[in-house]
Amino acid sequence: DKDDARLPHKMHRFLFVRRYSTAPRLPVKLLRSVTTDPLFNLATEDWLLQHSPYPTTHQTLFLWRNAPTVVIGRFQNPWKECHLQQMEKDGVTLARRYSGGGAVYQDLGNTCFTFLSNNEHYDKDRNTQIIIRALERFGIHAQASGRNDILVNNLKISGSAYKKTSDRSFHHGTLMINVDMNALGRYLNPNKLKLKSKGVSSVTARVTNLSTINPNITHESLSSAIEETFQETYGNTCEVEDLNASQLASIPELAATYTRLSDWQWRYGASPSFEHNFETRFDWGLVDV
Repeated sequence: DKDDARLPHKMHRFLFVRRYSTAPRLPVKLLRSVTTDPLFNLATEDWLLQHSPYPTTHQTLFLWRNAPTVVIGRFQNPWKECHLQQMEKDGVTLARRYSGGGAVYQDLGNTCFTFLSNNEHYDKDRNTQIIIRALERFGIHAQASGRNDILVNNLKISGSAYKKTSDRSFHHGTLMINVDMNALGRYLNPNKLKLKSKGVSSVTARVTNLSTINPNITHESLSSAIEETFQETYGNTCEVEDLNASQLASIPELAATYTRLSDWQWRYGASPSFEHNFETRFDWGLVDV
């Protein structure tokens, strides 16, 4: 348009993006954790969902990564899902998140992402496309698979989980950049019947690191690419705000969540009651008693 030519160059970029995106133009917030404490990062995520200081009109992106840890779903049994003795020996943290989903191993070779929004503008498919477009900047062509995964060359590089409250939602997941693959078998105890149904012998047979496709990709460069595609999607920019553990002292709700997530009763005692466990698989699914 002729009118467009009179606008600043920076605005041209947003107008171009706006025409090729189905997302509404919304204010954005970018957050990065500068700590690798998994319990702090999970507490921060829940604080943002439950007590966010930002207006509900904002689309928020929170990027973080953890020191070696196994994160289990809200309803999982750590004695069944993990090799706890090996984790304790190696100093690997056990964390239980508030959302569902399976057990995942994370270390500094993982980038974790969390998209937060009000329920009106929540769109997990749009969030997934933001990740996929960020990967394209590194020459990596990925595709969504099922409800939770992102694949490259039919191998999983990302898994996701979701949570909703009465007015807000989040979509979080991991991206495997240079994860210690040996650690997956050392600390995770995947269901062998489920693996067999997928035609693989181990969890590592289904996953790959992004660094094997592009060795130049790092947590920092991938985080920047995701932040850029996130801002382009919503046609707005903002400065990145760093979050760290020193904020616990000044934010009571965050400190309370951190204390709960750190508690033994939450991490271990919240498991379903059990004495014996029996499993078998039928054509229609897995039975666990």
